[in-house]
Amino acid sequence: MLEKSVSNQAALPQLLKKDASGRLTIRSSVLQQLVSESSNLSRLVGATQSIMAELDLDALLGVIMNTVTEVMHADRSTLFLIDREKEELWSTVAQGSEEIRIKLSEGISGHVATTGETVNIEDAYQDARFSRDYDLKTGYRTRSILCMPIHDQAGEIIGTIQVLNKLDGDRFAETDVQLLGAFASLAGISLVNARAFDELKKARDFLEVRVEERTRDLEESRQEIQKLNEFTLKINALSELDEIVREVFGFIDENFDIDGTMLILANFDQGEFVVSHLSESLQQVMGEHLESLKSLRTPLSPDAGTLWKVYAEKRRLYLSRIPEKEITANVDRLFYEALDLKAFLMVPLIIRGEAIGIACFTSVRKRMQLSREELDSIGRFCNQIAGAVYNSSLYEQVKQERARAESLLLSILPEQVATELKQKGSVTPASIGAVSVLFTDFVGFTGIAEQMSPWELIRELDGCFSQFDEICRRNGLEKLKTIGDAYMAAGGLPVLNNTHPVDACLTALELLAFMEGLQQIKDQMGHNFWRLRIGVHTGPVTAGVIGKAKFAYDIWGDAVNIASRMESSSDPNRINISGATYELVKDFFACEYRGKVAAKNKGEMDMYFLNRIRPELCEDEEGKIPNQAFRQLYKEIQTALK
Repeated sequence: MLEKSVSNQAALPQLLKKDASGRLTIRSSVLQQLVSESSNLSRLVGATQSIMAELDLDALLGVIMNTVTEVMHADRSTLFLIDREKEELWSTVAQGSEEIRIKLSEGISGHVATTGETVNIEDAYQDARFSRDYDLKTGYRTRSILCMPIHDQAGEIIGTIQVLNKLDGDRFAETDVQLLGAFASLAGISLVNARAFDELKKARDFLEVRVEERTRDLEESRQEIQKLNEFTLKINALSELDEIVREVFGFIDENFDIDGTMLILANFDQGEFVVSHLSESLQQVMGEHLESLKSLRTPLSPDAGTLWKVYAEKRRLYLSRIPEKEITANVDRLFYEALDLKAFLMVPLIIRGEAIGIACFTSVRKRMQLSREELDSIGRFCNQIAGAVYNSSLYEQVKQERARAESLLLSILPEQVATELKQKGSVTPASIGAVSVLFTDFVGFTGIAEQMSPWELIRELDGCFSQFDEICRRNGLEKLKTIGDAYMAAGGLPVLNNTHPVDACLTALELLAFMEGLQQIKDQMGHNFWRLRIGVHTGPVTAGVIGKAKFAYDIWGDAVNIASRMESSSDPNRINISGATYELVKDFFACEYRGKVAAKNKGEMDMYFLNRIRPELCEDEEGKIPNQAFRQLYKEIQTALK
């Protein structure tokens, strides 16, 4: 941007021109360009002041993206940061959208993040690198895109800024590229600074909490305390055990000249010692013993030799020399031969009076010789290791428990509803103008069920309803509940869409095909089996979550009652749909008008049997598999404005 402004100084003489009478006049186009660039430069300076003054990371990202959208005259903007562990880009701020995660190798942003190139395209749909998935999902139309990398101070790419749909032109101009380039440089520096500030603040807060626990070590020398505190700060800021162990091995090698380190943990669930980590130097000298040691599992018992001795007595064991003739336990023999031991130190890792593992030390480069002061120092250091390892295990348990809790919640509630419940503690009831409700029921259930054992009955129901769940998921329907042998699902919620009537009918056809196939198998075996009856209706409902101890997502309204009447008015192995649903799906499916049929408490209603997909829209003779023409028609209603 600044370079452009300098170049314009050379063009200043062209600002004036002479008219026919010889008078000097201002060239309006040049003046307009200069005014525009001056305005952009002013906005960039103002944005720089706002960004450089902000250290809170979340607030900073909001300032960056709001400023980018305004300055670039764009419809919306997205800031992606690189997640190196997952090899993904994730949107820390995505205007007009929830969080987006894409693989680092996908899409325009992925290309920019991996190559460092700036991409400026007029029509995204003409670029093979562009993925239309988001547009198809949301109905948004991406046209022009300007995307460039964000670098940190070392020149490494840490993310990308992407602006979409230039509001005052067909594409982003070269001046926009220069402006965004200057902005991306400032944003990269500010992101690094904000992250560093945030990390320092968290580390400071954590250290303040731990000060009281560390007061017992104040009698030690200032140098050791400072070193231990710095190391404690580093490893306790980590949550993954691999990262903690890597820091531990490096600290030991640097401060004690011990390059052979092994971490052995006690697996209390299995009642055994497990080799958790080996330093690189040890792995290099093990040769044929490497796999045996890495896979070592030995019982928490005296058979573990010196491991058990250190574990049971909770006292360190230092062998400055190892007489081979005194080695009796198989585990000790493996250590001696695999590591070519000359000296060995084993220190128990103790938390709240219980040993959770053993840190083992030797040296590959030279014979290990440790003084009492060094042994005491290593012992105090191992106290820090024990705390970090224990915290890491707690963190892993919390992650697993959280994952199990979220999985359980998602098995009960739709994802969007579960997210709202976790964030707000409650779910706002919603009135939805059009939802397609599906009911099924097994004909002859009671009579056949009476001939089954409880175990057989539950097995059969679970097999059927598990398959029903998968069919509903595949077709975009939300399972709501089962009541006895009845199954209820709905389309068009909690995420609204235009295709729910078609989705419900496709689901019904697939459910019926599954049950008919199962019936044929049972008939061949000489067993009676249930016939399926299905009903579908489309109409308005109220949706929400009820319950405190046990949550349930449900819907209410006359549409639910009518859908139930459609099911009860159907025939075995038939799909009965209402007139309202028929009007929405008649272009997709072949239906059979039944006339006006009396429905309980509803009087006479128009009803139709749904027989199959229309012949011109299916790939198979049975009319169950949609063809390309079906999908194209489906896509048209999917992307239609509501």
